[in-house]
Amino acid sequence: MSLPILGKYTFRPRTEKWRPFITTGYELGKSWNEFESRQVYRDTLAGTTQTFIGKSSNRSPLSNGIVIGGGVDYRFRRFYVAPEFRYTFQNPTNSGVESRHRADLLLSIRF
Repeated sequence: MSLPILGKYTFRPRTEKWRPFITTGYELGKSWNEFESRQVYRDTLAGTTQTFIGKSSNRSPLSNGIVIGGGVDYRFRRFYVAPEFRYTFQNPTNSGVESRHRADLLLSIRF
């Protein structure tokens, strides 16, 4: 789970049909995993069955990262469409971070 806290700056006024923008800020994240396994052993000679159940869970510490991005906000009649590219760099000193670099391509639609 991640929570980006971003600021957005547009380069043209709201009255324009298209407006390029940049975003920057921080991202807080946390992940957790839960595993369950079952193993069944059958002894055909004795006619017995044994089932072993294993459970485990893992939670990562809170991680933080730097986010930068940009895109263009298009106005089409009553709708706004904004494709955006966003790059996140996680702090390498945090343990439990799966990947330090992440790139996302997002599309927002407003009306």
